[in-house]
Amino acid sequence: MFYVFFQVLTKKENDGFSKVHLGFILKISDLNYAEGIPLMQEGIDTEEPGTQDGRFFYHLGDAYLRTNETGKVRLVIIKMVFNKII
Repeated sequence: MFYVFFQVLTKKENDGFSKVHLGFILKISDLNYAEGIPLMQEGIDTEEPGTQDGRFFYHLGDAYLRTNETGKVRLVIIKMVFNKII
C-alpha cells in the first residue's frame, strides 16, 4: 500500500489523498513522525475528498504531541471543531 501512494505522489505531487494516507502509514508502521507529520498536514490542508477524516486529524495531533509540538495539537483540534469533524 505504501508503494501505491508513493507512486501517485511521484506523478501528482500535490495529491492530498495520497499525502494524508502516506503520512498516516509512515506514522503508524514506521513511527516516522518527521516524515509523516508534513505529509498528513499537507494532505489535510488540501481539503480534498477523503482527507477530512477524524482519524487523520487524530493521528496528526498524536504525532505532534509525541514530538512535543503541543501548540500545533491545539491547531489540529481547532480545525476539527471548525470543520465539524468531531
